Amino acid sequence: MSTTKVFDAEKTPVKGTMLLEASAGTGKTYALERMVSRLVGRDENPLKIEEILVVTFTNRAAREMKERIRALLASRAKEESRTPEERERYRQAVSGFDRSAIYTIHGFCQMVLSSWPFESSSPFKQELAPGGQLESEELRSWFAGLGKEILNGDVMRTAWKKAGSIEKLIDRLSGLMVKDNIPPGARVLPTPDESAAFAAYVESSKDPESPLSRAAEKLFCRDWNGEVIKAVIKEATGSSRGKTQGSLDKITSHMKACGNFITRGG
Repeated sequence: MSTTKVFDAEKTPVKGTMLLEASAGTGKTYALERMVSRLVGRDENPLKIEEILVVTFTNRAAREMKERIRALLASRAKEESRTPEERERYRQAVSGFDRSAIYTIHGFCQMVLSSWPFESSSPFKQELAPGGQLESEELRSWFAGLGKEILNGDVMRTAWKKAGSIEKLIDRLSGLMVKDNIPPGARVLPTPDESAAFAAYVESSKDPESPLSRAAEKLFCRDWNGEVIKAVIKEATGSSRGKTQGSLDKITSHMKACGNFITRGG
């Protein structure tokens, strides 16, 4: 006979299979971010951030999950109460966070199918269904499965009336679900400390001997002619072909303008 136990995100053992049941707003994201942090920071068999898979439902939820997990890792990397080894593991996780495996369900499936096309007998290129098609099907199935005792007739009649029909209501709801077009993980907000450190670094550029000023001088204060631009492009891409003279002139003009800006002390 199974028993229900209270879950503590900081103390519950992170091993085996675990089922958590929680309603909206009760701290599921809070629990997950701390579970990830514990897996990264623990002394016994610590995991790298890219070895942990986190899957959620929507793009917005995946992006929020990334922001919150990264912020927590960055915070714990500075906590004096933790051992130097533990703080270093957290710092490495933050440094390599672009390799973290935090996906939506459909994003994870797309990654698996495109990464192992032979094993999955799938095309090499996979595309997600556009326009909220998946969300529409989920909503349609959800509406069809609602029981009369669950359905609030007044609320649903008002929603149908405002939308015009059940299909229009589904389209409107699915549109709201996919309205945010920013891909999951494309925006990871910096922590307040990181923002302050970056602002201080930029402010230091007013000193001619600062690292940023020296780097800018090396990059911009030179004769950026067409041949130099071609060499840079070739070094970066393996070929400088395909660049018209007009494009080279624009790049040269831009680099000279940057050099003049640096020379003037801007």
